[in-house]
Amino acid sequence: MPPPPIFAPDVIPNPTSLDPNSLFGFTKIGNNPVQCGVTGLNTATNAVGRLGGEDPVFREHAGVYGESDKQGVTGVTTTDFPFSTGVFGFSKNGGGIGVRGETVSGTAVLGRSFGTGLAGSFQGSVAITIDLNVSGTCIVGGNDLMQQIQTLQKQVADLKATVAALYH
Repeated sequence: MPPPPIFAPDVIPNPTSLDPNSLFGFTKIGNNPVQCGVTGLNTATNAVGRLGGEDPVFREHAGVYGESDKQGVTGVTTTDFPFSTGVFGFSKNGGGIGVRGETVSGTAVLGRSFGTGLAGSFQGSVAITIDLNVSGTCIVGGNDLMQQIQTLQKQVADLKATVAALYH
């Protein structure tokens, strides 16, 4: 038998009657996929969080859903232990996506480093279906790609000159 709800569904407190900086939570019991196990609301910031239910935007099953005017979901790691992770995504099925970012006009995924660390690292193949714009030095195999291209262009020009000299 499931545990009783924290608040019975007909006596869930009105969030506007609570302290504006407090969170409230409740558990809904039932077999309705739209219901969430726990919902939290901060009425001062309109930040909403849900655990175990359906997200209200895409109507997808979600373990965690967060909504706010600043950060929807935040994860922070407090150690420098190797592979400590603030936010982790994993797909157990071959066709799934571990982490997904989408936008209409902004940046879907942003990685930033404020020190000597990398803003991004990929361990495996990477597919780019449209454009790759680089506004810095592009290093390939430990070498500056532009220097490699310029060296090749000079070698081609030298070869053309040698071939032309042979025919004059």
